[in-house]
Order: sequence, then structure tokens, then C-alpha cells
Amino acid sequence: MSLSRSGAVIRSLWRSLPDHHDGVSIDEFVVMPNHLHGIVQLAENEVSLPTLIGAFKSLSTKAVNTANATPGCRLWQRSYHEHVIRDEAARDRIREYIQNNPLKWHIDRENPLNWGTASGVGGQSPAPRNR
Repeated sequence: MSLSRSGAVIRSLWRSLPDHHDGVSIDEFVVMPNHLHGIVQLAENEVSLPTLIGAFKSLSTKAVNTANATPGCRLWQRSYHEHVIRDEAARDRIREYIQNNPLKWHIDRENPLNWGTASGVGGQSPAPRNR
């Protein structure tokens, strides 16, 4: 399964974060049909995570709306979830979670194919890994 036009735009913009923000590096990530999981590393005294995520959401919303001719449409939820990775073992677990997340899309309660089903199991193929 390939990414949608919107997914491809989002993947490209996520990959370009280090090009536009000093002290930012990206690690494992995956663009899902309705969200993104990613690991970013921020250098001290550079851009803050809220600033980075806000800029990414704004830029990606504009780019996706331009690509899809859908001006003004919302793309992202208002907030985001963050977790500070404190050691290599935790980073490895989170990388594994990100890598395996697409395999669980068919049982995700946010998958539209699962809305209104008793089992919560749909039949959509998982999103591809994006690294």
C-alpha cells in the first residue's frame, strides 16, 4: 500500500525538519492514515518541541490543503502526545512500537473501517514504513 497524496506531502515535510530547524534530527517515524508517530531529537538551546510541532502542523496543513484543493480544512488534532526518551532501551522500544504500528491499523479504533463494528476489526491494509 502506498501513501496517499496527503501522506506523501506529510512524509516529505517531516523528513525536511532538520533542513529548516537548527538542532533538530529525526529518527524512526511512520505516517499513518490519520496520524504520525515519530522520534525527534532536539539540541539544547535550539527550537522547542511545541514550536517545532506547531510549525510542522501549520506548514503541513497548508501544503496538504494546497495539494488537495481543500483550502481551510483542518488536518491535525489540537494537541499532540510527547514522551521524553531517557535511554537507549527506551528508544529501542519506541522504535519498535513505531515500526509495528502500521501492522495494528486494522484493529485501531480510529480506523474508519472499525467505526460501528462490535469487534473493532476492519480490513484496511497497514501504512508503509517511511524511513
